[in-house]
Amino acid sequence: MKVLVTGGSGYIGTAFLSSLAEGVDCVCLQHINKVKAPNPSRVVDVDEIFQSDEAMEGIDAVVHLAGLAHSRSHSAEAFSRANVDLTERLVNLAVGASVKRFIYMSSTIVHGADAKGILKGSTPVNPTDDYARSKADAEQILLEIAGSNNLDVVILRAPLVYGVNAPANFRALVNLIRKLPILPFGLARRPRSYLALTNLIEVLNRCLTAPDDIRGVYYVDDGAPSSCRQLSDSIAKGLRLSRAQLPIPVSIFELLGAILDKSSQVNSIFGGVSVESAPLWDALDWRPAKTIEELMKAEFEEEK
Repeated sequence: MKVLVTGGSGYIGTAFLSSLAEGVDCVCLQHINKVKAPNPSRVVDVDEIFQSDEAMEGIDAVVHLAGLAHSRSHSAEAFSRANVDLTERLVNLAVGASVKRFIYMSSTIVHGADAKGILKGSTPVNPTDDYARSKADAEQILLEIAGSNNLDVVILRAPLVYGVNAPANFRALVNLIRKLPILPFGLARRPRSYLALTNLIEVLNRCLTAPDDIRGVYYVDDGAPSSCRQLSDSIAKGLRLSRAQLPIPVSIFELLGAILDKSSQVNSIFGGVSVESAPLWDALDWRPAKTIEELMKAEFEEEK
């Protein structure tokens, strides 16, 4: 199998490339001036993809992990170029080269930063910022092109992805747990979906070899909702730290988030939103087996 991977030097991409089975021929699309992705058979500069279709020759599947991450410092135009234009170019090249499958890493953010409840196939898309709109626009392009061509498009909408070296909000949470002997998450028990990096990598690999009838939008998580309280307890146990939990109302964090213009970050940790991932497990004939506590213990054991 020959696979074209984008975002191979990123957090998810690095782990995915390292997981590929022997015999998989990997072409990595990335900016040449960035850190090289691990173990690609060939590296192609992103700019080349807009000038030539050679990179897609002989490709069986595309795993599109690249994108401009969520940040207020980027403009709407920057998000559109990185997350929409590149996706549109890649999928059109894939159709022209008769690629069989296109796997796109999306996010539950397409439902808005303040989404609540259980997200499922019938839940309307409701992007509330430029980043979310760019992800939703990319999804729409993929679905429209897939609908009129013989291309299996698999869109994976993921919640917060965690692991030892995870960036942004998860890293901040781990650092907090390392430093504070008493944690403020005692009442943070709202059901919340999270996704371990190890589970996501397993899903990506299984999507590569899944039957022909896997296509469309799927939600992916650890198999069952958790909570911020449970996640923080599991991290502490993984770090072999004893941490007490103070019963501070979640509404306090939400108020602080609103005052500091950090509501989306607060919601990504405390918000009561989970996903319906059963359709994905049925399609893959697999589901995560380990608990969040077991996953965190394994993650931090590897760090040592």
